[in-house]
Amino acid sequence: MLSLSPLTLSALPVLRPFFAKPSGRICDDTLGGVFLWRELYHTEYAVQDDTLFLRSHGQETEGGVFWCSPMGGDPVRAIETLRRQQPSQPLQLGFVSEEELALLQSVCPALQAREIPDAEDYLYNAADLQTLEGHSYAGQRNHIRQFIRANPDWRFEPITRQNLPAVQALVSRYAALRQKDALTFQEDERRALEVLQDYEDYGFLGGAVFSEEDNAVSMALGEVRGDTLYVHIEKADPLCHGAYQMIVQQFSQYAAGEGVCFINREDDAGDPGLRRSKLSYKPCRMLKKYLVELPAEDAV
Repeated sequence: MLSLSPLTLSALPVLRPFFAKPSGRICDDTLGGVFLWRELYHTEYAVQDDTLFLRSHGQETEGGVFWCSPMGGDPVRAIETLRRQQPSQPLQLGFVSEEELALLQSVCPALQAREIPDAEDYLYNAADLQTLEGHSYAGQRNHIRQFIRANPDWRFEPITRQNLPAVQALVSRYAALRQKDALTFQEDERRALEVLQDYEDYGFLGGAVFSEEDNAVSMALGEVRGDTLYVHIEKADPLCHGAYQMIVQQFSQYAAGEGVCFINREDDAGDPGLRRSKLSYKPCRMLKKYLVELPAEDAV
């Protein structure tokens, strides 16, 4: 049996290697995707046979408990380990990528899978967001020109100890101006402040746009894995015209370096405004995620 422990930030150094090898391009399989949402999903973990096992709690599955796709080790052996955890009950896996689903179907053809609504990740060509060239991005370029005219002394900076207080002030200001009741929105604000508080521990890439000396107007945090930059957090002052478009382009130029071909800006959580915004940047692909149920071992 697996010996599960609550997932805390102190486990990050030990677990970081399991996230190094890409199994797909969905954000849920990244270090940030797991650690930043660990409190909302009450995530627990165990390491056995060189494999990381994660168990979460949420409304996505019947019974409220699901496992994430195991990381590292032998995937067939890992699924067998999970099925032995609950031999008389179906095994439920949450936020499974299309690549992982294909592997699971080869192990257990009798599984059932259904797409998770409002959970698709937006995947972009990195060069598109870095240049914003072409007719499709005329609106974004116009917003950027207006921002530069209004803020001739603007600058982009990587997040450091020195400018961290200004970035934290921006996130607090954003939360106060954009109050929403949705649990995911509230958790998003909380996790943004939490990751800034422990910024050096996470080891993320971070950047911010400043309109003047100490006034941060937009920021982004993410990580690179394989050929993809994952943008976990983006915030912009809604009262500063063009700040959002500025951080999308500036952070893409800064963080998506050599070898990075794609940028994953995560899902829209079903928010219509966020959906319109992310679609306006012309994703090259939408990454579907699935809930998967394998029949009980005793029933096979």
